[in-house]
Amino acid sequence: MLPFAREAIEQASYLATLGVVTTKTARYSEELLEHLGVMHHFKVLIGRESVTHPKPHPEPILKALQALNRPTTNTWMIGDTPMDLLSAKEAGVEGIGVLCGYSTHAELLAHTKHIALHALDAVKLVGRHYR
Repeated sequence: MLPFAREAIEQASYLATLGVVTTKTARYSEELLEHLGVMHHFKVLIGRESVTHPKPHPEPILKALQALNRPTTNTWMIGDTPMDLLSAKEAGVEGIGVLCGYSTHAELLAHTKHIALHALDAVKLVGRHYR
């Protein structure tokens, strides 16, 4: 897991309904999250085989929101690639780029105004928006 990811998942699970949208297969991702002991925090997992158009298309996020019966308002996508943030923007949700993954600050900033060092900082940023 990325730095502070476990703590971020645990804290976020008290703030929101959580889902995973990934370009990996759902089966592999679910097995990995089960192995890491965090899958129970997620109510939906959308993998590449779950959609016709994977990220950066909005379909994966919209499909997750449909499964959760949630609107795009008050919805956040935390991601570490421009592809994540493009998908969020196209789906009409707020994107937060985290710097602990694959992309640089400049690459993420091109697609969102919200940048965090890692996932736990991103969750704290979301929490501040709802106080």
